[in-house]
Amino acid sequence: MKFILLIIISIIAILLIVNYWAGKHFHPCEDCSSNKIYKVKNIVIPSGLLLEELENSIREKGSVLDPKKNFGNAMGKKANYNQIPQSIKDFYENMKIEKICSGVVGTNLNLANESEEYKIFARLYEDDDDFLEWHYDNNFTVKKRYTLVIPVLIDDCNTSEFQIKDRKTQKESTVHISLGEGVIYNGSEVYHKISKQTQGCKRMVIIIPMYENYYMTPLGHMRKFMRGVVYQNLKL
Repeated sequence: MKFILLIIISIIAILLIVNYWAGKHFHPCEDCSSNKIYKVKNIVIPSGLLLEELENSIREKGSVLDPKKNFGNAMGKKANYNQIPQSIKDFYENMKIEKICSGVVGTNLNLANESEEYKIFARLYEDDDDFLEWHYDNNFTVKKRYTLVIPVLIDDCNTSEFQIKDRKTQKESTVHISLGEGVIYNGSEVYHKISKQTQGCKRMVIIIPMYENYYMTPLGHMRKFMRGVVYQNLKL
């Protein structure tokens, strides 16, 4: 019995490592460029009171990302769908943001189901060297997943910027996103990161994944479960 249990634990550990590695490094087309970024203009920013509520929720309910515990992949603060204020969720869902982004991308996009822990989430970069390392976004569905990033608070001294890299040429580019706009991209194909923040400066963003089809196969459900375990242990 102990031997069987050891085998099961070993298999789970291997699957976790493979899932983590694939999510960070795997590219569907290593010999081509996949850096299509769409700008979304005229996005209304929540009021100061709502932003203050969001910022407090990230600090009080969210996760503090420690690079010593996630292999040096992230540092900052993050709050998932269950941790951000209902007012923020209502703000973007009532905005019909899916329709806006569908028109920009040119394909019908929808938000995830209510059960998705990261249906809408937020990140706060406010401490010295807060960052997010190069990665791809996980997609467990049968079709494409796009990621919408909306800055809602940016200090004048902010140095935390959205960046992309062409895996073929290794060329890195900074995509400036001003308040009142966002960027949407296929996170499974665009290799991206967030550069380091400077002490005393602040950048807070809302992230909204959108899907051509949110249906998941049994393998997709298994990979999603593995992501949950990885995120719980590594705090990404």
